[in-house]
Amino acid sequence: MEIKLLDHTKLSNAVIAGRTAYQSFHKGGNYDGATDDITDVDKEFLNWLFNKQKHESVLEMVTYVFKMDDFSRAVLQQWSRNRIMSQTVMSTRYIKPKKFKLYKTDNEELNEYIQNYFDGLIEKFGHLSNDVIKYGYPEAVLTKNVVTFNFRELNHILTLRLSNHAFKEYQELARMLLNNIPEKHKFLFEESFGEFIEKEEC
Repeated sequence: MEIKLLDHTKLSNAVIAGRTAYQSFHKGGNYDGATDDITDVDKEFLNWLFNKQKHESVLEMVTYVFKMDDFSRAVLQQWSRNRIMSQTVMSTRYIKPKKFKLYKTDNEELNEYIQNYFDGLIEKFGHLSNDVIKYGYPEAVLTKNVVTFNFRELNHILTLRLSNHAFKEYQELARMLLNNIPEKHKFLFEESFGEFIEKEEC
């Protein structure tokens, strides 16, 4: 699995939104352009809004675009339950089944069974159109997507999917999302998810 941050909007957007709500521009939020280089006062302000006041709508002003490669369609099924996002998913209509790879579980016997099943599916039904044969694809088929969502939805995903009770592969995906956000955004997640944040080597 690979995750890459393609783009993001800036923390100053959330600061300005928060200062607008509280009309507290005399304390900060005076930026000429969008930036992640906000003052310590404004960092404390965002942290207070998000982690203390739970005024999460302010953080909807910060968005992320990720490219996510090689996660299973089993995760995609769960991923689609996240409502506040836009995504484009690799098509099973335009890609030949021979090009698909399969997710490897911790159980080698199961992996071999799935691989044999998939190879047999292609051998027996490879003459059918992609629209028909895909009904036989196992959830182990790997997929890719590009997704856009805001900070609030990211926090929602992390809250649900970093739990030990979450689907294991989705836990891995959630950790990778967290660690691929910009470094200057991570302070807002320290209180809730500090144990999952990878520390940069000095």
